[in-house]
Amino acid sequence: MRIKRLHHIIVFKILFILSLIFTEGGNLRAQQEGNSTLFMYNPLAVNPGAAGIQENTRYLLSHRSQWIGFKGAPMMQTLSVSTPAFSDRLGFGASLYNRRIGIIESQTVTMAWAYSVIKTAKFNCRAGLQGVVKRTALRFNDLEEAAQFASDRSVNVSLASKLVSNFGLGVYMTYKDAFLGFSIPSYLPNVLGVNPFTETTAAESAHYYGQGGFRFKFTEGIKLQPSVMLKWVKGVPWSLDANMSMIVKDKIQLGISYRTGKTTLSTLGESADLTFSLQVNDKLNIGLAYDWLLAPVSKYSIGSAEALIKYDIVKKKEVVFSNPRAFF
Repeated sequence: MRIKRLHHIIVFKILFILSLIFTEGGNLRAQQEGNSTLFMYNPLAVNPGAAGIQENTRYLLSHRSQWIGFKGAPMMQTLSVSTPAFSDRLGFGASLYNRRIGIIESQTVTMAWAYSVIKTAKFNCRAGLQGVVKRTALRFNDLEEAAQFASDRSVNVSLASKLVSNFGLGVYMTYKDAFLGFSIPSYLPNVLGVNPFTETTAAESAHYYGQGGFRFKFTEGIKLQPSVMLKWVKGVPWSLDANMSMIVKDKIQLGISYRTGKTTLSTLGESADLTFSLQVNDKLNIGLAYDWLLAPVSKYSIGSAEALIKYDIVKKKEVVFSNPRAFF
């Protein structure tokens, strides 16, 4: 019995050290911001320049479960609002993100303002600035072995959380039914902690985004909509999300996506995705996505899923909507 308990202590301490290295090691790099297969429906998530780009107030709620069936897999929930403010040139957006991966959790609040530097009947160029507050914490109490070490002073199972602030920048341009954007949602390299074993620090890294897409008529009642999002962070291979969607009678949107990713030389990419959107009425839009994994983690997971709901406060004098409200 004593040997078994000693074994548990060794295992837990190894996990403890690995977690510190993962979250606070100075040499390990990875993307710190979550993926979204339905990226084209929520540009505000990565670009403050998109705040208030639409003509009405919009509420958005989304949930993403990544690597379903994999214990401790990433999960993310998003709640946001975007609205014009004071004039047709100024926009405001606020978002709340809740992320969880393993025993690591984070909550992020952003507040963005965007201004139309150039605005004509067909072209709109907006510059955006946002403030960011982020809380990150380790939840060692969620480990199955945590109860074994309540009396072990060498293990801190109630590790304190870390609160940091940041700011982001973005440019978002639209021309008729096309858009193009560049952004850095969080710019400052905030220190999240210091590894007590190596005295190295862990810091947030700036993530750079490029977005683009357009919509055009294919046949009567059918439109096509290609869109892409490029992501890059120092020390990590760049990632590209590419989507091609078909819009049927401004009501239903079906799409296929591909996300690059190179975990091994034989990997074809990270995932192949199917997207679906339904414009229920002029206010409500529902989006769904499913990812078929191409990376080695597919041996342990059945895929990833995402759901999104958008609700627009439409002014009574407005004319009928134009689906799918994907870009603006």
